[in-house]
Amino acid sequence: MRFFILTLIIASIFFTSPVAAASDPRLKPNNKVGIGMLSPEAEIEEAVSMVNTGGDWGWVVIIIKKSERNLDRWQKVFHLLIKNH
Repeated sequence: MRFFILTLIIASIFFTSPVAAASDPRLKPNNKVGIGMLSPEAEIEEAVSMVNTGGDWGWVVIIIKKSERNLDRWQKVFHLLIKNH
């Protein structure tokens, strides 16, 4: 078992290639403002005024409860977020 794990580690070191990002995120300024939302439908407009100041969006964390896993509801929320981007 140890030989197998050691072989995997050595193979992953020698037989993998580096990965390049499509664009370097360090070249674009990042809006580091972030907020959390519990009720996104009611809070998106307020989030736009706080987080989307002067360019791209900052960070928005949406807390989804287990009882709120409704695909149609969340699709509407994400469409609103895209519209206000």
